[in-house]
Amino acid sequence: MPETEFHIAELMTGYLRGSLDAVAQAELEAWVNASDRNKAFFEACQDEGLLREDFIHYHTTDLGLTWAMVMRKIHAKSVTTVPVRVRKMAFVHYVSTAAVLLVTLSIGLYFFIASRQLERSQELAFSRVKPGGNKAYLVLSDGKKIALNDVTTGRLAMEAGVEIRKNSEGKLIYVVKDKSGVADQFNTVETPRGGQYELILLDGTKVWLNASSKLVYPVSFSGTGARRVELTGEAYFEVAKDKTHPFKVISAGQEVEVLGTHFDINSYADEPVVRTTLLEGSVRVNGNTVLKPGEQSVLSDGKLNVRSVNTDHVMDWKNGEFVFDNESLPSILRKVSRWYNVEVEFVNPDLRAITFTGSVSRFETVSGVLKALQRTSKVHFVIEGNVIKVK
Repeated sequence: MPETEFHIAELMTGYLRGSLDAVAQAELEAWVNASDRNKAFFEACQDEGLLREDFIHYHTTDLGLTWAMVMRKIHAKSVTTVPVRVRKMAFVHYVSTAAVLLVTLSIGLYFFIASRQLERSQELAFSRVKPGGNKAYLVLSDGKKIALNDVTTGRLAMEAGVEIRKNSEGKLIYVVKDKSGVADQFNTVETPRGGQYELILLDGTKVWLNASSKLVYPVSFSGTGARRVELTGEAYFEVAKDKTHPFKVISAGQEVEVLGTHFDINSYADEPVVRTTLLEGSVRVNGNTVLKPGEQSVLSDGKLNVRSVNTDHVMDWKNGEFVFDNESLPSILRKVSRWYNVEVEFVNPDLRAITFTGSVSRFETVSGVLKALQRTSKVHFVIEGNVIKVK
């Protein structure tokens, strides 16, 4: 039994014996008033309650057997030829001893049952939180919204002479049907929290959208200008090469220009910086900063810095993983929040300074992810409704 439970048992025993001082009495009253469960348990221990068989069985049959064994020993002692007064004193002594034993065992059992019930309720709560999947919405130029995970494969719409389809792999693709179609029509693909999606633009550029992200793009890249798209959130691009039509991504406070390359942009509104990571080729950020493969630009308060990074760690989300490399707990939980569609609350703000290194599958249950973090013994998580509380 943990030390706290022994202490409560001592207070309860002292109360039954009438030996508590004012400080101990106040401490016991505070524990009793802390919850309805504590109050019910305290009331059940009063007066004859300790001797009532229904009270014993209410807590556990095993404890009832323990009480029965004690009472048999008391009875055996009380029927000897010892003088009556001595027998009465012995009986009182044994009853007192039995009561102390019973209270101690009962409180230990109470805490054990309560902790197991809490564990089971938490396991049930965590089991309700599912990992994300391929979910997104397509918003057409006329404002019509299509839930892509609800529609079957085949043609979804026709805009600017372009057929919009969902192929057998579940990707959104664009196919030219009429070159004389109206230009300058825009589509938007939005992923919700707990969603991700892949689409192929008309020029052949492939885009993977992470959870809680949005891409706005022209249906048809017509004319001789640049191919411009706008990003909110995070996306990985594999841009089709076209030297005469540079590809430009506009995101929070920056413009990335490429001719043909593979790169990732993280520009979530709740992230403190905007990160652009190059995997292949070259990109120019904000007109004059050129990245090489394996480099990442970090935009913070209008200032742009470049550093070398492990691109595998950056692309963990696309590869179905969470990879943490000395990453802060708030940063990790922002990812968890977006992917599992949950809120996060720090009960203790000091925990924001903790960092972690490791990896876990993005398709693991949220319980699996959080337990991996809890193994460090630095932090504990409790879920209430749709909120993960960090303790």
